[in-house]
Amino acid sequence: MKKREALKAWAEGHLLLVHNSNGDYEDDYFYMDDECNIHSLMNNEIIEIDFFNNDDEFTIIPFFHFMNIF
Repeated sequence: MKKREALKAWAEGHLLLVHNSNGDYEDDYFYMDDECNIHSLMNNEIIEIDFFNNDDEFTIIPFFHFMNIF
């Protein structure tokens, strides 16, 4: 999915795995809070949408699947 679709998925409450296309950062899981801030689960940082590249790959991860990973 593209960045625009990812924003919609985050707004719906989904957890997303983001695969960086350029190697600028490591793959990470992100979610959006009620105040529309995007949070990294791996780094505990708040991220701006402009941080992501247009070519990054966004994948919806069900929370139950995430809990099984960690």
